[in-house]
Amino acid sequence: MAHAPDQSSLEHFTRLLQHKLPEACRAEVQTLDAAGVAREEPALAGRFGGGLFLSSEGQLANDQWMAALATQIDRLGVTWHEGVAVEKLEDGRITCANGTTHAVDIAVDARGPGSQSQWPQVRGVRGEVLRVECPGVSLQRPVRLMHPRYALYVAPRPNHQFVVGATELESEDTGPVTLRSMLELGSALHSLHPAFGEARVLRISAALRPALDDHRPAVLQRDGVWHINGLYRHGYLCAPAVVDELAQKLLAA
Repeated sequence: MAHAPDQSSLEHFTRLLQHKLPEACRAEVQTLDAAGVAREEPALAGRFGGGLFLSSEGQLANDQWMAALATQIDRLGVTWHEGVAVEKLEDGRITCANGTTHAVDIAVDARGPGSQSQWPQVRGVRGEVLRVECPGVSLQRPVRLMHPRYALYVAPRPNHQFVVGATELESEDTGPVTLRSMLELGSALHSLHPAFGEARVLRISAALRPALDDHRPAVLQRDGVWHINGLYRHGYLCAPAVVDELAQKLLAA
């Protein structure tokens, strides 16, 4: 979606998608008029003259996914070492900050920015996110709003909760969310739908996304240790494909 002054951003984004997507996938990018917006997202009816609909775009509630994944791993009898900082990974060995070591058949480093000592090209990119509750709005799917500084995303969750984010700062500061980011995220969210003005803020958080120079995830082996890193903003949706790539490489080794 885009407000009238930001239509050029949406048009640029459309051209970028058409250029980067394989030809077989381009039909999944549908241009909507006002009636199409109302059909796909009734809550936004009358607020936008048009937009884009990505029919195969994925969405995932990562907190629910993590809980489900933990349950399945427990069923497999995996031993957890939760809350233990990893200091170093070597071929066949993991060393923790508390001094304990673990012998392993295969060491996989997926610590994100925490891997910088062993993969210096990894950097952290600061991101900030809000979680709000707003009974006055119902969205069927994540909505992205083009913005002069960033692309706001609003991802619906159960019980009229929404995850709101988009900030992308070239900084490795892990401190609290800034007032500037709060104001920009809040005003952009309110512009999407005025009912968000009464939303309850449930959580405000900031963290670092692991990124490489090309902003694409990578799997490689260095000094006997396998590394998965650089998931950046692709995160959980790309994780299965990245893990599958690692599995194929291990089977071929």
